[in-house]
Amino acid sequence: AQRVSGSFQGALSAAQRLAALEMDKDVGREIPEPAKLELALAAIKAKKYAFAEYYLVELRKSANSKIKAGAMNAIGVIALKDGRVPEAMTAFEEALKAVPDYEAAHINRGFLALRYADYNTAKDSLNGMQKDWYATSGLAIAERLSGNADNAERLCDKAMSGGEKSKQVLFNCAIVAYQGKGDYQKAKSLLQKIVKLQSS
Repeated sequence: AQRVSGSFQGALSAAQRLAALEMDKDVGREIPEPAKLELALAAIKAKKYAFAEYYLVELRKSANSKIKAGAMNAIGVIALKDGRVPEAMTAFEEALKAVPDYEAAHINRGFLALRYADYNTAKDSLNGMQKDWYATSGLAIAERLSGNADNAERLCDKAMSGGEKSKQVLFNCAIVAYQGKGDYQKAKSLLQKIVKLQSS
């Protein structure tokens, strides 16, 4: 809860209290792996990457596939922030080897591939996640850039059907309408919605 609320100090304090409680019961006992992963994720959110890596190096070897996938995905995020793109992609793929349906790694892998014009990898990662508006909007971009304007438009409509008000989705779908379909009115309407969002 502390990590989700965005308080690294709060998460760290909670972990210290947990560790103290565990030590009272059993001096030889360690912090459980899920708690270490939560600490690493809180540290990443607080941009304390060295602290995060301290735990992630160990967790990447976990026997628990979910912990390993979470650690590898987090390692990929840190690598990406450092500009180590091939290492980030490898980490996301390792996360998916551990847990093939790990959504965070699919999204990270898909958008990283999209960023570097690897549309097939982007579609491979994002295709199975069409219940997620963000993944669907990324898939629409990949389809548009692959020359599949009709499918891109269908995916845009789906991404926006849930009432999502993301400026990025609106912008991407405006480009699909304008460049992919030649629908200037729809593109203009979507761009006007962005202006309304910015002014509110």
